[in-house]
Amino acid sequence: MGAAVATIGGQILSAVMAAIYLFRMKATPLSKGCFRLQQRLVKQILTLGFASFLSQFSIVLSMAATINMAVKYGAMDSVFGQAEYAQIPTAIAGIVSKFFQIIISISAGLAAGCIPIAGYNIGAKRNDRVLGLMKRLMACEAILGLAASIIFLLFPNQLMLIFGSENESIYYTQFAVWFIRGQLCLLPLACLNKGSFIFLQSLGKARESSVLSVAREFVFGVGFALLLPMIWGIYALPFFMPAADTVTFIAVAVVLLRIKKELEKPVAMKEQNEEKFIPSAEPPLTDYIITIGRAYGSGGRSVGKPLAEKLNIPYYDAALLEETAKHSGLNQKYLASMDEKSVGANGLRGNYHSRCILRWLAKGMGCVEHGKGDLDRWRSSSL
Repeated sequence: MGAAVATIGGQILSAVMAAIYLFRMKATPLSKGCFRLQQRLVKQILTLGFASFLSQFSIVLSMAATINMAVKYGAMDSVFGQAEYAQIPTAIAGIVSKFFQIIISISAGLAAGCIPIAGYNIGAKRNDRVLGLMKRLMACEAILGLAASIIFLLFPNQLMLIFGSENESIYYTQFAVWFIRGQLCLLPLACLNKGSFIFLQSLGKARESSVLSVAREFVFGVGFALLLPMIWGIYALPFFMPAADTVTFIAVAVVLLRIKKELEKPVAMKEQNEEKFIPSAEPPLTDYIITIGRAYGSGGRSVGKPLAEKLNIPYYDAALLEETAKHSGLNQKYLASMDEKSVGANGLRGNYHSRCILRWLAKGMGCVEHGKGDLDRWRSSSL
């Protein structure tokens, strides 16, 4: 009764906290229009969210299969078939599943935090950043899983004391240690799989994410939970999870390697069929360089082009990096990374490459004279 009340109370408290947070957001304030269904948005939400739905639903099926097998094959065991010990397998299976959910929740949180970062950089065509993010996420997932597995393998008795096992029989303690070590020994693979499912959603790979998630939780998770006890009895039940994670990780590794190759392909910075704005022969209305700092999708191009036309000054976007790379011989990724570094108190005086590139651009574009004084003026007025 107490556990049931605590569970429902926790759900209600979480819902209230989430509602308070949503209605206090400043970046995206909620209004009545936010609650109107839009077919285009609903379709996109369902496409990406279906993977998470299948994952959660299949976890329920996997848990149900585990409990049922614990009841069925526990009754066939010489010890757990006795009335006073019959509840042990189901109780242990439920407790260990809670330990697993805690670690997987942290794993899912790490991956979910990467979704907006990956989305912004994919939109900005910075696949190099997305690839770096994926590598860092996988490293964090592996470290999380490894640390958790070490704790569960070394301290199963101490962890079971949280649930009052000191008053239980020796059979309870022995089976609990066996179940914890068996089911939670390969958490690094479990965390890597979970993180991969969510990260694939952030890349728009909903189909791959859904297939892998369903395969892990339903096909392998339920399948091994039903199969292993049939062959080796109740003591084989906890090993369904390491088996499912191992098989799934092979498929996940194949998908991630393919994604890695896709992200390593060079991305054309210059958009196709885009008209380049050329200022008229009339004198410009300003001798300053105007830069627009923006997030992808905010409409910076739609503002910059009309502004350049009104002021009769040249308009340049990411295609400038491509042109600079051709003429300077420097790598385009190097130029992009240098372009986004902050400038210190001495401006560009300490960066020889930056100085040379700006002088070349200044001379080629005719924006300023090729001279130190004009270069300094350009630096101070724009950067």
